[in-house]
Amino acid sequence: MNIVIYFFGKNTSEICKKYKERYIDNIYILDAVDSNLADSLMNDDVFLLNIGNNTTNQIPSKIIDYISTGNPIISDSKNVKDPCIKMLENYKMCYLFEEYTENIDKNKFVSFLKNT
Repeated sequence: MNIVIYFFGKNTSEICKKYKERYIDNIYILDAVDSNLADSLMNDDVFLLNIGNNTTNQIPSKIIDYISTGNPIISDSKNVKDPCIKMLENYKMCYLFEEYTENIDKNKFVSFLKNT
């Protein structure tokens, strides 16, 4: 299976950069891209990853974009008050990964990946 990961926008993660060097043909770190390219990539047969914000007073517009593709979403939530949780709970193609809890069911996540 060939897995390719695209990161869009500001990415200062040293871990991402390290793995980009190791998997040069599989990880792409791009600055902001125009909406046509973003739409093209998001509307392929892909999983979308939402890395949650630390703020709790707004829902990023990318969540609406992600849902509108109909593709499966893996969403990382950093805060129990993340407003995205409420919206994504109703989206059946979403796996909510709650970073703030220790109750992570790896089998449930693997099952989500296989079934979607």
